[in-house]
Amino acid sequence: SGYEIPFTDYVVDGWYDREANELVCADFLRETFGLNAAAVSGILANLERESDFSPHCLGDEGTSYGLCQWHNERFVSLRSWCRRNQWDYTTLEGQLQYLAYELSTYYPNLLEDLRGAKDSADGAFWVADQWCRRFELPDYIDREANDRGVRAKTGFFLYYGSHWVTFDPAGGVLDEERRTFLNGETWAGLPIPLRRFFDFGGWTLEDGALLTATDVVALESDVTLRAVWTPQESLAASLMLARHDAGLGVVDEVTAALAEKVAPMGGPRCAFMLERPPAPIEITKPGRTNVPVFFMRFSLSRRASPSRRDR
Repeated sequence: SGYEIPFTDYVVDGWYDREANELVCADFLRETFGLNAAAVSGILANLERESDFSPHCLGDEGTSYGLCQWHNERFVSLRSWCRRNQWDYTTLEGQLQYLAYELSTYYPNLLEDLRGAKDSADGAFWVADQWCRRFELPDYIDREANDRGVRAKTGFFLYYGSHWVTFDPAGGVLDEERRTFLNGETWAGLPIPLRRFFDFGGWTLEDGALLTATDVVALESDVTLRAVWTPQESLAASLMLARHDAGLGVVDEVTAALAEKVAPMGGPRCAFMLERPPAPIEITKPGRTNVPVFFMRFSLSRRASPSRRDR
């Protein structure tokens, strides 16, 4: 290029921890600029292509240096700014600090656009494309912008844009404990738990918001979803159809369902007592075999708890 860098004190190559540097860059972009996962993924795809996250990378016949391959005058500016602000320009930390200065000072419009990027796989592609065209400006820019966009969308965003979602069935039964969700997709296809004597009413986030299949996933960290239950209207029928071998667990479930159903009417002093015969009673229906069942009775008490004799 004919441009001569007026100094020779930079570090070239050398050992570095690529994975650790990537994570440091991701955290810095999130915390310093408030960027979402898509924006972080798009920038990381560019940094990987430029330097593979090495602060010592030297390119363009010695005229480009560091994490972003600052070229010619930008290389000189990197060194000068770090020296003035007491940062080592050959380190990852110093270069990230300069990146923050450069982006805020010379690329405010780009920074504003990055903050408004959609937090989705397509958003990650768009950010990678924009960063390549407006910040890096490499040769063969159309090809590079597309390649970096694909890398951001199908690589980095699958890691930085996904979160573990744990399912709390809240007394119900569910085979699936957790799964990952990507920001930008919807909550469609959530599992459906089962709970005896209750109807499933959906899943809620930790803030109590009920999710629908059309709601878009927008998470900043791993979360737990909690199942919502409504006591069934046909509780009396459910009681009479309880099988004779039902254990105390069934009684507990029925008690819980009744308490939730009637508590709003009876207040906090409302209590229930379930009674079971000591032996099953057989009922004969025409054309059918005998069916052993329990008839379980419940009564509403104004006492806070049943007496010893009631138990």
